[in-house]
Amino acid sequence: MPDFRTHLNVCKKQGYPDGACISVNKWMDAPASMYPGCQHRNFRHSKKDCDYLANQALRRTGDFKKAKEMRDICNLHRLVDKKYSKGCGCAPLFEV
Repeated sequence: MPDFRTHLNVCKKQGYPDGACISVNKWMDAPASMYPGCQHRNFRHSKKDCDYLANQALRRTGDFKKAKEMRDICNLHRLVDKKYSKGCGCAPLFEV
């Protein structure tokens, strides 16, 4: 399972700002403190969660570019988790 540093490095390599990378990745993995291992991916790891994050950013800033960036970083996190998933079977990562 990729750790925070891996998610951060992948995010930065895609050209996203440090602050946005940190914010999104921390938000997504916050449930890991209560649900260890891949169980935490059942929370804040769906497409709807990424849309929610983008909508929150849009409401807060009014900036469509920032909202899209947040959603894209969220989806990037999902892709990285999916790549490293070894039989986790987390439904949100594999939804169509």
